[in-house]
Amino acid sequence: MKNFIEAFEVKSNLDEYVIIDCRFDLVETDYGIKAYKNSHIKNAFFFDLEGDMSAKKSVHGGRHPLPDMAMFINKLEAIGISNDTKILVYDDDISVAARLWWMLKYIGITNVKILNGGINAAAQAGIEMESGEPNKSNHLKGKIDARINNDLLIEMDELKTIISKGKNYILIDSRSPERYKGLIEPYDKIPGRIPTSINIFFKDVMHENRIKEIEDLKKVYNNIDSDKMVIAYCGSGVTAPINIVAMDEVGLYSRLYLGSYSDYVSYKDNVIEKD
Repeated sequence: MKNFIEAFEVKSNLDEYVIIDCRFDLVETDYGIKAYKNSHIKNAFFFDLEGDMSAKKSVHGGRHPLPDMAMFINKLEAIGISNDTKILVYDDDISVAARLWWMLKYIGITNVKILNGGINAAAQAGIEMESGEPNKSNHLKGKIDARINNDLLIEMDELKTIISKGKNYILIDSRSPERYKGLIEPYDKIPGRIPTSINIFFKDVMHENRIKEIEDLKKVYNNIDSDKMVIAYCGSGVTAPINIVAMDEVGLYSRLYLGSYSDYVSYKDNVIEKD
């Protein structure tokens, strides 16, 4: 796979990578840092979804908008990352790691691998662990020439225009079927979905904590027409990148509606569908 790597493949050459632990829990928001302090891959740095990978929530923009990108890039440079640096990202499975993968692609950094199976796979492979406070910097500071790729991103106004004109597109809701149908909504104020969207639950591309094999991914996306613009969203731009990275594995290009449903539903005039 081009975006994922197995623990046994990197065990002997981990020193070639800058490693980032990005474990996080949407409910227990300090889980990630606690888990990191307890045990993490040796020499891994820690990036927090809400502290490092998102800006503060406001009225619009969703629950996890992009951070100030200059500050984000500075944090990457501080841990030794340049444009050509080999980067390994991991969490408990692949969820937040996929968000970080997408963010790195967005600023033009392409040499990024997600550790398939996360930290448990690393432990099972015998990769050395350590505990303690996170490192904030690397002795070799990086230099990033950011090349922002806005083609990876779509904003709400453009999305609404595409929907209203009935353009050649496919809109994928990555949330659970229950949230897609509007039966439950644990995070946002109104249950439902963005009109015309189809549901491909992000967990449908995973087996336990791992990405599915290529042939299984092809089955998941069998009805996705590569000639159409493919757009993915979720609740707040965290789990939709799982669909995006999985589609990339099978040759499907897609864009992220980063604000996702939490942004869309923040506008009272937006039409919401439900079953």
